[in-house]
Amino acid sequence: MSNPVGLSIFCDFDGTIATEDMISAIVTYALKDAAQPLFERILTRECSIREGVSALFAMIPSSRYGELVSFARERVTIRPGFGEFVAYCQENQIPLRIVSGGFDFFVKPALASFAGIDAIYANTLDTSGPYLRAVWPYPCDEHCAGDCGLCKPSIKRLHEAKRVVVIGDGITDVRIALQADLVIARDALLSYGVEHGLPVARFEDFMDVIAILRREEKELSACLKL
Repeated sequence: MSNPVGLSIFCDFDGTIATEDMISAIVTYALKDAAQPLFERILTRECSIREGVSALFAMIPSSRYGELVSFARERVTIRPGFGEFVAYCQENQIPLRIVSGGFDFFVKPALASFAGIDAIYANTLDTSGPYLRAVWPYPCDEHCAGDCGLCKPSIKRLHEAKRVVVIGDGITDVRIALQADLVIARDALLSYGVEHGLPVARFEDFMDVIAILRREEKELSACLKL
């Protein structure tokens, strides 16, 4: 099937595809209670996401990198229906791009078995020094001053799309959600979308996402025929 209404999907990973925020899980595992003050500064926006996450990983010795990789691969759980969702996008020629504020050492292995994802954007860790250093390959462009770390709106601007669908759960998804034609959300992003009047639909798993997309395509196709 084709994609006559021109949908293009940008999907978060932590807390969206993965059932929990993997950065929080990994850093809490490595740092225990020492991570909490920085988490609070990020959540209250006393520091940017890039600053806060960089500071968290800078507290972890590089010698523990292999341990963190093993922990992440054992810990990550993919939300039900994701495989069917990827297949749906592929069958309907809907571009699917993963935009993760997380890191490639846990994002890419978790998604390796799902054929049909058009691109995976994630950050990396430099292990060459005594402590881990977060590397941000996709910073904010001239149109964004959020110091996002991985800037999802900047990545969106690299790709032409008639109608942008954003799928996410948290604060790192807000800026791209503000530019979306449809937001499929849960948790904090859902609350934000409802409060600010965004075109938002709630999901629990990716079978819900498929149902929402089918409804969206049906409604838009009907409009195109008018």
